[in-house]
Amino acid sequence: MGSSLDELLGAHQSAYRQLTAIEVNRLGWEARREIVVQAAQEFGLDVDDNVNWRIAIVSDGFPYYVHLITEHMLWQAMDDDADCHMLSMEHYQLGLRKAIQEINVQLKRPYEKAVLHRTAEWEDLVWSTADGDDLWRQTSDMYRSYVSVTERRNSGSVLDSKRFSEAMRRLKSEPYGPVLEPVPQRAGWYTYKEKMLRGYVRMQAEACGIELSGETVSQKQRMHVPASVRSGYHESRVPSGIRLRDDKGRR
Repeated sequence: MGSSLDELLGAHQSAYRQLTAIEVNRLGWEARREIVVQAAQEFGLDVDDNVNWRIAIVSDGFPYYVHLITEHMLWQAMDDDADCHMLSMEHYQLGLRKAIQEINVQLKRPYEKAVLHRTAEWEDLVWSTADGDDLWRQTSDMYRSYVSVTERRNSGSVLDSKRFSEAMRRLKSEPYGPVLEPVPQRAGWYTYKEKMLRGYVRMQAEACGIELSGETVSQKQRMHVPASVRSGYHESRVPSGIRLRDDKGRR
């Protein structure tokens, strides 16, 4: 017996092998947003459009995250002292933190192995791997994301590119997750070992005030996503002209 799934199965890793894994494809942008809108309408609520885009980005297209965040946003709205007519950024931030607490134990374990009981720089490192929409990313591209994260967090310690590359190689090992795995026949390229983990990493960064873009920036279409300093199929794109909050972020 145990008070949580982690307590029940955490000491018996072989128990997870008895659970069947089912691959779930990532949803397109509009499908992600429709889930939130339809759920809110069932309770007679509207959804702040910026909140809906943040959920679409943070979820990385996996319905598990969309449903979980939306559920906890609705619970937060039900707890409002005054009548609530719209799911706001406040509901989103509170719901996001509650959702993080309920993420599947096995899914979040690699992240915890990579950042818990380590120096603060490891959190910056792992967050940088979850930026952008491409599933395969080059080390140099992740390093640019890393520099952006450290600047927005005012991190005291920033690794140079050589030490960053060494850290990325560690993220392939069991003691550090593993979070990443190499892309076959492409030196210096990595992808997530467990594809759904990237959404959880984005949620962690977002809960700490770092909004990762979740989008590939192109010449014809840019999406600027700023962030405050911390106290986590077909190539659909955010429609052109959509700007999230103040457009003072990175370019």
